[in-house]
Amino acid sequence: MDSYIPVPYRSKLTESFEPGQTLIVKGKTAEDSVRFTINLHNTAADFSGNDVPLHISVRFDEGKVSLSFDAVFAEKSFAAESCSF
Repeated sequence: MDSYIPVPYRSKLTESFEPGQTLIVKGKTAEDSVRFTINLHNTAADFSGNDVPLHISVRFDEGKVSLSFDAVFAEKSFAAESCSF
């Protein structure tokens, strides 16, 4: 039996996320899903879009995964990238 998790799901990491570490996200999408996103917020998950140093968009309808990194929160500057799957 699967347990219900509300969407959007919000949780706070118990420790700082450091370079070189791996964050594993597991879940299931509905069979008719076309996209889902994962946003890692810096301080508060307020949905304003002002506090998202890492945005991951999985696009089943396009066969792509899009990554956006906000250079304000990083030591190095990264550009948005997309890759096909």
